[in-house]
Amino acid sequence: MKIARVLGSVVIALLVIAVTSSCQQQMSEPTAPQVDLEAMRSAFVAAWNDGEVDRYDTICMPDYVAHEVASQVTIEGLESYKEWMRSIRAAFPDMDWRIDDILAAGNKVAALWSWSGTHTGTLPASPLYAELPATGETVSSSGVAVFHLVDGMISESWSYSDMLAPLQQLGFTITPPAEASE
Repeated sequence: MKIARVLGSVVIALLVIAVTSSCQQQMSEPTAPQVDLEAMRSAFVAAWNDGEVDRYDTICMPDYVAHEVASQVTIEGLESYKEWMRSIRAAFPDMDWRIDDILAAGNKVAALWSWSGTHTGTLPASPLYAELPATGETVSSSGVAVFHLVDGMISESWSYSDMLAPLQQLGFTITPPAEASE
């Protein structure tokens, strides 16, 4: 009987040690790769402001998918995304793009951004509007993007922006639909 109690106590002690050791090991292991937010910020700004779109190679996976939610555009592949960026920059070559705030949690990064620029080139068509020749108007907008990371690299993003303000600044008007006649 005494031996059974001693063995039971030893088994319980070993289980406590094993569980404690396991918990300490799990707590010390990172749950996601470390993210260099300053490198991310630098790549974003260099790409949008200076046209250095190849800087995205350092932060995005080759099969990166970008969901530009407000403009109803999904761009598949990093090279396609860089080409899209070039077309937007051609429409607004003096673009001043800023990251106003950026944070990371687990395998997600969120960035609050804003930009302004003069529309001196053709804006490519989207599902919301036809191709728009230069207007010479200065516009500004803001938005937020959420990035999903895999192995510390951006694999997918969802960008939500104010599309109405820049379109109105470019001269678009909103006309309510005509009432149906009876």
